[in-house]
Amino acid sequence: ATFGICPFCYTDSWTLYKWGSLASTSYNLFNDALAYQAFGLPASLCPLATTVSIVSPSAGASLSSGIPTQLTGSATPNDSSVTQYSSTYKWTFTPGANASTVQVVSGATSATPVVKFGAPKSGTTSTWTVNLTATTTVHSQGGTVITKTASAAPLTITVSSAQPGDYITQVLTQNNGPATPDSYGDENVGNAPGAITVNGTVVGGTGNYNTTFSVVACNDETPYCTDPGPAPFPTITTSGANTTSPSAVWTGFSGGYFLFNMTTTSNGVTIGNVTVTIVGSEII
Repeated sequence: ATFGICPFCYTDSWTLYKWGSLASTSYNLFNDALAYQAFGLPASLCPLATTVSIVSPSAGASLSSGIPTQLTGSATPNDSSVTQYSSTYKWTFTPGANASTVQVVSGATSATPVVKFGAPKSGTTSTWTVNLTATTTVHSQGGTVITKTASAAPLTITVSSAQPGDYITQVLTQNNGPATPDSYGDENVGNAPGAITVNGTVVGGTGNYNTTFSVVACNDETPYCTDPGPAPFPTITTSGANTTSPSAVWTGFSGGYFLFNMTTTSNGVTIGNVTVTIVGSEII
């Protein structure tokens, strides 16, 4: 309705009646992703939920004192779309019954530290509680730094006096770092690991050590390696064969399951033998 003489008039409107459309449809005229950051969001609007866990050892595991042992932890964002992140780890150890000492040999702030527990103060066993806290950091495209600290469920282990024999303490890869134990107890070296180093420890004997290493394929291609191949791979270089800390470097990995064997003699008498199954892929 218009009142007065225009252009000096007053116009107003009222809805007398309205109704919905009999039919409607919509069309996407164009769709274009931004190739740049239009604006940043406050870090408070970007929660970074993470899951921290102790992969190895398992709760109730029995470790040998004086033997370097690799622990394995994991800290990952719950959002699977977050693929670029870093994590630092803090391992702590709470002594229990008969516990004596603990030494972090290497990798104190990593996911795979090597730890050596001391012999029980009394008796043949002691207990320790293993704790892990990890801080995960994500850098946004705009430079915002988001961090999240979370803890794993603590677990208790038993430490026993080491018995004479051979021990494989750690499996390392040239390209992927330390191998990760899986649920079967195998050492997963990942994809295209490059040269594989196996570190061992010898306990007992009276000297004149000689440690040899060998590798055979698992014909059954399973973590149990119930059918190890008879022909060893010759591409092994051994160091410290006459010491209590021998190691071997293998360059013949070709993907699949392999059985790594360590045998030590002292004055010509076999005092130890241990095996570990290694699994991985070779997809380049």
